[in-house]
Amino acid sequence: MVFVLDKSGSMQQREAGVSRLDVTKQATIGALDLLHPENRVGVVVFDSDAQVLVPLQPVTERETLHRSLDRLTPGGGTSIYPALVLALEQLRQADTMVRHIVLMTDGLSQPGDFEGILARIRDAGITVSTVAVGRGADVARLESIARLGDGTFHVTEDWQLLPSILAQEALLQSDAPIEEGTFVPRWSDGDSPFAHGLPEPLPPLHGFTLTTAKDGARVHLVGPSDEPILASWRYGLGKVVAFTSHGAGPWAADWVNMPEYPLFWSQVVRWVASPASRAGLHLAAERSRDDMVLIVEAVGSGGEAESGLVLAAELRNGEEGQAVILTLDEATPGTYRARFTPGQPGVYQVTLRPAVNGQAAAEGTPASSAAAAVYVPYPRRYGLMEDGGDVLVALARLSGGRVLAEDAALFVNDPQSRWLKRSGWRAWALLGLAAFVAGLLVRYSPLRWWTVPERAGGRRPGKPGGLPVS
Repeated sequence: MVFVLDKSGSMQQREAGVSRLDVTKQATIGALDLLHPENRVGVVVFDSDAQVLVPLQPVTERETLHRSLDRLTPGGGTSIYPALVLALEQLRQADTMVRHIVLMTDGLSQPGDFEGILARIRDAGITVSTVAVGRGADVARLESIARLGDGTFHVTEDWQLLPSILAQEALLQSDAPIEEGTFVPRWSDGDSPFAHGLPEPLPPLHGFTLTTAKDGARVHLVGPSDEPILASWRYGLGKVVAFTSHGAGPWAADWVNMPEYPLFWSQVVRWVASPASRAGLHLAAERSRDDMVLIVEAVGSGGEAESGLVLAAELRNGEEGQAVILTLDEATPGTYRARFTPGQPGVYQVTLRPAVNGQAAAEGTPASSAAAAVYVPYPRRYGLMEDGGDVLVALARLSGGRVLAEDAALFVNDPQSRWLKRSGWRAWALLGLAAFVAGLLVRYSPLRWWTVPERAGGRRPGKPGGLPVS
């Protein structure tokens, strides 16, 4: 695998306080760490010209790779063609089944015979993926290179996504993007809406797909080395959940046999199913540890996401509470978020209105608004199920009680007697039936102990006037 990296003058621009070139260095190092130890890797850099920064070598030579990337400085123009020529020369000598080039740039390239070099690359059995980062990238050129190189085209204006993109390319080109083996997944997000009612610890999984977490995603379950197993995020007005193991298959055989498995997926489906369907502002609240997160979905008249709104939320705990103003930030198109830490539990009245100079507009403004009540429970430390344990065990501990084993006596050394109510009709019915059968036996049995032999004359002694016995 060869990384072809842009080091032109534009790469010295800063993004979130860090130069673009430094972001690229860290993203490349992170991708190298994901490659299989038997992989070989090289680095080609370019500005107006191109050079081989790191010749093709085992990925285990990490110190050499890191030192070479650290020495890299930006400067010059942008010429992609000679860099592809050098990458082809590096990979042509590699006798492996998979050979891949990842090209990254943020600018417009000088012209070159791209169709010719890509034909030679393709004939050699090498694939090319491209990454266009920033607003000045030559999107059309990079998309064409990826298409001719039988690779993947990535485009983003957010430089913080570059590590994730390079990591994906590294995982796809490693030995296999799967990890098989038995492990017990761990909750990394204790406030996950999918954790309620599930056992702790969870049953083991026997494999998963190697992935990296998207920017802004909440990772709920992690693998043996903190790999994402279950993650969720918002996309526009929608919600996404990713589970990297089998839903039903050999990897999840123990999960399928878990009685709570249907509960797990029903909670996932309920969370994903968005209630926002009609036009307007739709308010929801989620708990994140001791904070509350307000989430507003703005839906236009045609069902599209309304982007670019400036919204504020007015919060008031009860009728007498002091009003607090929060400004909502647009997290994804049509989705706005604000976080606050409640001072005390209670029912908070939330009113959404357009923001004017950071304040909520006055009531009665013509712009759309929404209102709702948000219940804030007790602090997180009082939650019974925050640690994923059994609710009865937690209740016993919090109340000073004890947890009994299955065969333990409920009342130990208790001198008090207690009346217990039990249904007794069955016992009385059996007793009556036994008495009835006993009466029949006594009346008709020929073996009665009081039988007296007959006397001459055919009469049995008895009361005067007794009847003769035959």
